[in-house]
Order: sequence, then structure tokens, then C-alpha cells
Amino acid sequence: MTRMVTRFLLAATAIIAPHAGARAQLYVAAAQLHPAAQGWAVAVDLRDLDSGQPEPGFAVQVKGTGPGSDSFEPQSLSDTRNDGHYEGAVPVTKGHWQLTVEAAEVPGGNPALPVTRTWDATVRPGEALNLAGSRLTPPAPASRGGTEKAALAVAGATALAGIGGLWLGRHRRTVSRGSSRPLSSG
Repeated sequence: MTRMVTRFLLAATAIIAPHAGARAQLYVAAAQLHPAAQGWAVAVDLRDLDSGQPEPGFAVQVKGTGPGSDSFEPQSLSDTRNDGHYEGAVPVTKGHWQLTVEAAEVPGGNPALPVTRTWDATVRPGEALNLAGSRLTPPAPASRGGTEKAALAVAGATALAGIGGLWLGRHRRTVSRGSSRPLSSG
């Protein structure tokens, strides 16, 4: 019986263990576009989906497409405080913009699953925007995958717990009656 319980616990642990496999699963917890001394800046808070902890030390950049033919190539954001808060200047102007933030591991750095998020925003002079609150474009499938996997892991663990409980309950009744024959008489 002890061996069966041990196997059950090991199987349940494997299912509910972090699905990223010792890698951070990055997500953008907050994103803002705000006026800066020399134009505009983007600020992004990067976190791990499993633990919620800030994630410093990753490559984070933003690119954008704006009104008319305005656009800008990826601009690197820096984490000067080493606390997962990345910030940098971006060449946006007044009008409707689509801004995309990409975050990924750097060679030799901490391993991570990358994230890409895109927001639509209307830039007005002097007005800061909470991009996460004005998001119109759904996240990339890689961003949603963690949530779906977590839900599947919880459902699997629940099913295993139920099966294990039924097995233990049936086994306990059989032992308490002192017999290994079925409960119904025929």
C-alpha cells in the first residue's frame, strides 16, 4: 500500500510541477507609455508567470507602427534598477500606434520562455497611457499557453486525486472487513 501511495504522490507532483521546466515563463505585468524629457518612453514590468517574481536580466525591446507610414525598429529597454522594470525612449508621435514588446533570454543568462505582447494605443500630447489597460490585440499564443497548461495540470491533479481516493477507499473497506471478496454477495 505504501508503494502505491508513493507512486500516486510522485505522479501528482509531476503533473502540478512548474510546466516551464526550470525556466522562467515571462509575462508583461504592466506596460506604460509616458511623456519623457526627450519625447516619449515605454516602461515595462517583466515577471515570471509561475512565481510572480520580477525578472531582471532579460532582453526586452519595443517596436511600433504608427499613423501613415510612421514606424520604428526595435528599441532596447534597460533595467537600470535590476528589478524587472525595463524602460527606454521611443520615437512615437501623436496618433494611433501599435506597440509590440518582446522579451527573451540572453545568451549566458537565465533561461526563459519568451513573451510577445502587442497593444493598440492612441497617443495624445502630454498624456500617459497604461498600455495593459488599453490592450486591444490579444496576446500571442505563447503568452496564453502557460495559463492553459496550468489549468490542464490542475484538472489532471484533481482527477488523479479522485482516482487515488477511490482506490484507497475501496482498499480500506476490503481490509476492514477482513476479506478480499467483493462487497456484494451473489
